[in-house]
Amino acid sequence: MGVTEADAPQLAALIAEALRSNAPEALAPRVAEFRATFDRLHYIRQAG
Repeated sequence: MGVTEADAPQLAALIAEALRSNAPEALAPRVAEFRATFDRLHYIRQAG
């Protein structure tokens, strides 16, 4: 499955830290670890 509501706090923290950091590349290992859990593409189209 893709990013869920439960993932939002960690994702937001990584984004905020990257924006505040003078060396966002230092976050790369943590971002890669987080990203590794999302290993498939899913598309959702709602009728409407």
